[in-house]
Amino acid sequence: MIDTLKEHLQRYPQMQGQDIIKLCFQNEFGCEHMLHNQKKSLQRIIDESQSLSKQAIRVELIGNGFARLYFGHLTTDEAYTLHQLFAWTARTYQGNTDTFIHKLEECQQWLNDKVIHQEIDQYLKNGIYPISHSPRYHEEYDPHYRVIRADLAFCFPLFLKINQLHAEKETLLIAIDGKCGSGKTTLAGLLNEVYQGNVFHMDDFFLQPHQRSSKRLETPGENVDHERFLKEVMKPLSQQQDILYQPFDCSIMQLSDHKETVPFHAINFIEGTYSLHPDLIDYYDLKIITTIDDETQMERILKRNGPDLAKKFKEIWIPLENNYFKQLDIFSKADIRCSTKNNHVDILP
Repeated sequence: MIDTLKEHLQRYPQMQGQDIIKLCFQNEFGCEHMLHNQKKSLQRIIDESQSLSKQAIRVELIGNGFARLYFGHLTTDEAYTLHQLFAWTARTYQGNTDTFIHKLEECQQWLNDKVIHQEIDQYLKNGIYPISHSPRYHEEYDPHYRVIRADLAFCFPLFLKINQLHAEKETLLIAIDGKCGSGKTTLAGLLNEVYQGNVFHMDDFFLQPHQRSSKRLETPGENVDHERFLKEVMKPLSQQQDILYQPFDCSIMQLSDHKETVPFHAINFIEGTYSLHPDLIDYYDLKIITTIDDETQMERILKRNGPDLAKKFKEIWIPLENNYFKQLDIFSKADIRCSTKNNHVDILP
């Protein structure tokens, strides 16, 4: 909490005691309160934005997995998306009063300011409740934001694009391709946490031993059973049908002895390298690419898979992937490119 407070005091030197209390409150409780009326909450965002100038959405970390998402004049889609993430955060997190009090006491000790010390004591005496920014803070900084889970906040452009597409088309197929260790699975899970759709993994369509010929592996993009994926997943999805497929089990290096049944859903994420294979790419409504630098990639793979598998990644699987990316010019075909190097999603130009 102290590190977060230091950053904010440096950024906002006119912070008063109640602004410090508010920062601690948001750091612990996130959105501050549950939303009892979704329509009114959305309308408040729309009304607040109407008097503001147009400016880019800005993410400011406040610690404990939360961020302030600052906004200016919003379009209808932007306001809806901002509220969607705000409401999801409110529904899925609750703080702890004792922890909040401890954070306030920690700040009291570090600040060693008599006036602020008394202000915090008076606040605690009156009970725990959401608090507004001070008049001076409003005058100096004119804050307009909502508190949102930080991982969701950084993905705002992705949520916005998906919502815009979904307004035009009932069924969406969204690819998340990219380098191994670059956060594809994490990103797919994060997006789907909000949409509650389906996630399909290209790793479930790893080549069976009899398919792994030298000739096939020498061809860019052929290190996956895209033929079976097209037949069992992509075509049924495009026809709004339920999915029945037999996943590949890497622990035994063959197809598992059971089949997966996945009910059709309007929003579907296809995650994994080779998901933008030429035989599949035309089915997608949105194509996302994740990337990572080589050093961070190997650090993640080593941590995730251990030294033995990391060696195979470095000598076999990464060269095959890189050949696919280069020879088929995959990165240029993406609608959105992003990096997860900083442990959150950065949208790249």
